[in-house]
Amino acid sequence: MDGDISVDTEPGMGSQFTIRIPLYSAQYPAKTTVDGLSDKRCWLAVHNASLNDYLTALLNHSGVRVSRYEGQTPDVDDVLITDDTLAQPWQGRGVGDVLSSPHRYSG
Repeated sequence: MDGDISVDTEPGMGSQFTIRIPLYSAQYPAKTTVDGLSDKRCWLAVHNASLNDYLTALLNHSGVRVSRYEGQTPDVDDVLITDDTLAQPWQGRGVGDVLSSPHRYSG
């Protein structure tokens, strides 16, 4: 068996344990796509950096093209996910507001 275990300790901060296990013969699951969205663009206007990174990774993994929204003119079928109020009305297909009720959708 291969791999290693390491510990980093800092007084007053605690310890961080790292375990590395090589997966030489691992078989990764097939990449999934979201029906109807693989040819669309999803714009993100999310100020929370962690949420933005999470959504970007999740959408990219599902085959959705993701771009940062900074006032660009969207295509008619583009979708926007935001955690803020927009300065100008959204011209694309729909807006998902992550601060509102999880069941609210406008589009």
